[in-house]
Amino acid sequence: MRIVFACSAFELLGVGYMSALLKQRGHDVRLVFDPGLFDDTFSYSPRMAKLFSYQRNTIKQIIELEPDLLAFSVVRATNQWAIEVATEVKKHLEVPTVFGNIHATSVPHELLAEPCVDFVIRGEGEYAMLDLVDSLEKGDFDPTIENISFRENGQVRDNPLRPLIDDLDELPFPDKELFLSAGVPFDYGHLLISERGCPNACTFCYNNVVKRAYGFPRNYLRRRSPENVVAELKWAKETYGIKVVRMAANNFTSSLEWLEEFADRYAAEKVLVPYWCYVHVRNINERAVKALEKSNCYQVEFGIQSLDPEVRQKVLHRTETDEMVERACQLMMKTKIFTVGDYILGLPRQTTDELDKLCRFYNKNRINRIHVLWLHTFPDLEITKIAESEGMLDTRPTPEKLKEIERKSYLTPDLIFSPMFNRYRTVLILIRYLPRSWITWILDHPRAMRLMPSIPPIIGSFLVYQFGGEKKFELIRKRLYRRYRHYTLKKVFRALTGRLARLPREPEVPVNKWPGELPGQFPVPVTEGMFRSFADPVRGPDGCGVALAVEDRDPAGHSGPTSS
Repeated sequence: MRIVFACSAFELLGVGYMSALLKQRGHDVRLVFDPGLFDDTFSYSPRMAKLFSYQRNTIKQIIELEPDLLAFSVVRATNQWAIEVATEVKKHLEVPTVFGNIHATSVPHELLAEPCVDFVIRGEGEYAMLDLVDSLEKGDFDPTIENISFRENGQVRDNPLRPLIDDLDELPFPDKELFLSAGVPFDYGHLLISERGCPNACTFCYNNVVKRAYGFPRNYLRRRSPENVVAELKWAKETYGIKVVRMAANNFTSSLEWLEEFADRYAAEKVLVPYWCYVHVRNINERAVKALEKSNCYQVEFGIQSLDPEVRQKVLHRTETDEMVERACQLMMKTKIFTVGDYILGLPRQTTDELDKLCRFYNKNRINRIHVLWLHTFPDLEITKIAESEGMLDTRPTPEKLKEIERKSYLTPDLIFSPMFNRYRTVLILIRYLPRSWITWILDHPRAMRLMPSIPPIIGSFLVYQFGGEKKFELIRKRLYRRYRHYTLKKVFRALTGRLARLPREPEVPVNKWPGELPGQFPVPVTEGMFRSFADPVRGPDGCGVALAVEDRDPAGHSGPTSS
């Protein structure tokens, strides 16, 4: 059976794992890649995205491959793209489609309200995907497959979730060849996940959604054995000559014993490819730092997110203290490991006083880079519900408005581009380059702060990544540049030579690729109450709160959709 995965912009480990398992079963697995130029989390420009769009080419490739199953791994940023691609493909091929990943787990009913979506996989998808493929290949769809949601008699049926995969070592290494064979320029570096789950319960993280979906299981955090992780790294080094690794674990230092065993094996096997990892300030101590150095860690990144105790505890559900954060910064500053601290702007109850405290904190504790992120209130996250309860945003816009903001946060543009927020962001960027006394003087004088340039987020991100220090091993940045260089030049060359993709003429009746009857009926109702009205929001202190954009309001000045 031929399964085609359609992916946009990035390499997805979940797709790699599913491909490896499907190939073990003898299935033909292909990838169609859309580079998503100027339409990703690093750069967003609708005009440039339209000019350099590869969507027609993506659709054409899928039609030519004639898949028996078309699969999409979607997050909020890629969901609308996937729906548009699937809709166009189904005009030519009546092929079953399946959507998975965190967005599918968060809002399966919203996805299944789209005619182009046939199945949704919720939670961990490897074995659910295998069961679905086996069922379709037999020509007799099994409606009891766990983790699957689908239409049945005009309603959505959500089958129970199977237990989490307890032994991660039983999974094959992800199929790296899937992306390389499709011509995607991701040969630089290697992505690896050493664990699944997280011991924390931060309200802004995707684990917040998944953990609740599984009922807060005790085995939510599972680790691969150090031996298995080192074996994959050794295989990747020998097979692909990798020069750098990105450990895609939520907290690589959550177990000190695991980390020390990994460091010993990594050194003993003489792999020692430099790697980047996420850590948590609670787990940074002398032993952890020693193990990181021994295993050739070149960069760590930890989330600070807020220095306001009330926001940290009541909004983010984080338990570290300012003292823990400062101790972690001081320990990492004594090493040669490049250290990055994450901080979220736009949080509920965030004020300029907290931002001032943050700048002074980093001015004292000068780690290598400060990574400022903007709050994204994605569906079903607990922080989205907190923001909603405080009248800060409409988390359920109308379907028409949703299509406009699909690739963005639900946050209003007048927050994201707020001059006050961006002035503090500018100060955070300058901390690395100006003397401490200069930064202190700027913060002490309101007029100096008002004169501080307000750098737009996209330009600020470019400056941080281009001039913010460590470059030699930055996997994400190098892949980003290679993707843009490769596909922009390719698009220009095709335009100059008259070889831009053209879609085939739509047949009167799409070619039916279903092994049996369509399992559902239309229309499928969206969950009742999904699009609710909200009280008129208010701004927070100092103008730093969140408010609905003007275009989200009806003529009477009320937020939310109008009743008909």
